[in-house]
Amino acid sequence: PIEEPAKYYNYVHRFIGLIKGVGAKPLLFLNWRRTDYPNPQSAWNTVIFNAADTDGVAVAPIGTAWTNTSGINLYKDGNHAITEGAYLASASIYSSICGHAAVPISNGLDSSLQSSLAATAWAVVSDLPSQYRLP
Repeated sequence: PIEEPAKYYNYVHRFIGLIKGVGAKPLLFLNWRRTDYPNPQSAWNTVIFNAADTDGVAVAPIGTAWTNTSGINLYKDGNHAITEGAYLASASIYSSICGHAAVPISNGLDSSLQSSLAATAWAVVSDLPSQYRLP
C-alpha cells in the first residue's frame, strides 16, 4: 500500500463495496512495518486511515500494537511474525471485533506473555477514535 497508495485505495474501495453489499462490516488490517523498508509505521498508518476515512470503515490497528510492544521479538525475518507476533495480531483483530481484550489460549506461549500482548492490543484498540471502531 505504501508504494502505490492510489492503487491500494482503488482496490480497498472495491472490496469494501462488495463487503457492505452483502451486509457485512469491513475491518481494515493496519499492517506492521517491515524492518527492511525505509518507511516508518506512520506511513502505513496514513495510508490505511485515509482509506478508512474515505469509506467510513473500522481499522484493526495491528501495526500500532506492534510499535507499542517493547522488548519482545515479534518478527521471524523482519517481515513475518513468529508466534508472539501472530498472537499480538490475532489479539488486535479479536479486540477490534469483540470490543474487549483477548484471553490466553493454548498455543505454546506463556499465559502471562499472552496477557501482556492482549493488554497491549486492547489498549491500542480502545484508544482509537470512535469512527475507526466497530459498533
